[in-house]
Amino acid sequence: YENGGLLNLDNTRLSNLALKGIQELMIDNQKLHQRLEKLEHEHRTLRHKMKRITICVVQLSQDFSPMW
Repeated sequence: YENGGLLNLDNTRLSNLALKGIQELMIDNQKLHQRLEKLEHEHRTLRHKMKRITICVVQLSQDFSPMW
Protein backbone atom coordinates (compact mmCIF):
# COMPACT_ATOMS: atom_id res chain seq x y z
CA TYR A 1 0.00 0.00 0.00
CA GLU A 2 1.02 3.54 -0.58
CA ASN A 3 0.91 6.05 2.23
CA GLY A 4 -2.56 7.16 1.07
CA GLY A 5 -3.77 3.54 1.26
CA LEU A 6 -2.53 3.11 4.81
CA LEU A 7 -4.16 6.36 5.82
CA ASN A 8 -7.44 5.19 4.29
CA LEU A 9 -7.23 1.92 6.19
CA ASP A 10 -6.67 3.81 9.44
CA ASN A 11 -9.62 6.10 8.71
CA THR A 12 -11.79 3.05 8.01
CA ARG A 13 -10.78 1.47 11.31
CA LEU A 14 -11.43 4.71 13.16
CA SER A 15 -14.83 5.06 11.48
CA ASN A 16 -15.75 1.49 12.42
CA LEU A 17 -14.68 2.08 16.01
CA ALA A 18 -16.68 5.30 16.14
CA LEU A 19 -19.78 3.56 14.75
CA LYS A 20 -19.40 0.71 17.23
CA GLY A 21 -19.08 3.22 20.06
CA ILE A 22 -22.20 5.04 18.89
CA GLN A 23 -24.13 1.76 18.72
CA GLU A 24 -23.05 0.84 22.24
CA LEU A 25 -24.11 4.26 23.52
CA MET A 26 -27.48 3.86 21.81
CA ILE A 27 -27.99 0.47 23.49
CA ASP A 28 -26.97 1.92 26.88
CA ASN A 29 -29.34 4.84 26.32
CA GLN A 30 -32.20 2.47 25.49
CA LYS A 31 -31.53 0.43 28.64
CA LEU A 32 -31.47 3.58 30.77
CA HIS A 33 -34.69 4.80 29.17
CA GLN A 34 -36.39 1.47 29.95
CA ARG A 35 -35.10 1.61 33.53
CA LEU A 36 -36.41 5.17 33.90
CA GLU A 37 -39.84 4.12 32.61
CA LYS A 38 -39.90 1.26 35.12
CA LEU A 39 -38.94 3.57 37.99
CA GLU A 40 -41.58 6.11 36.94
CA HIS A 41 -44.21 3.35 36.90
CA GLU A 42 -43.13 2.15 40.36
CA HIS A 43 -43.27 5.74 41.62
CA ARG A 44 -46.82 6.20 40.32
CA THR A 45 -47.85 2.88 41.88
CA LEU A 46 -46.36 3.84 45.25
CA ARG A 47 -48.01 7.27 45.17
CA HIS A 48 -51.36 5.61 44.50
CA LYS A 49 -50.84 3.16 47.38
CA MET A 50 -49.79 5.95 49.74
CA LYS A 51 -52.91 7.92 48.83
CA ARG A 52 -55.10 4.90 49.61
CA ILE A 53 -53.29 4.34 52.92
CA THR A 54 -53.74 8.00 53.86
CA ILE A 55 -57.47 7.78 53.16
CA CYS A 56 -57.73 4.65 55.31
CA VAL A 57 -55.82 6.27 58.18
CA VAL A 58 -58.06 9.34 58.06
CA GLN A 59 -61.17 7.16 58.07
CA LEU A 60 -59.86 5.09 60.98
CA SER A 61 -58.94 8.18 62.96
CA GLN A 62 -62.46 9.53 62.43
CA ASP A 63 -64.04 6.21 63.42
CA PHE A 64 -62.05 6.02 66.65
CA SER A 65 -62.08 9.66 67.63
CA PRO A 66 -63.69 10.19 71.05
CA MET A 67 -67.15 11.66 70.99
CA TRP A 68 -67.39 14.71 73.25
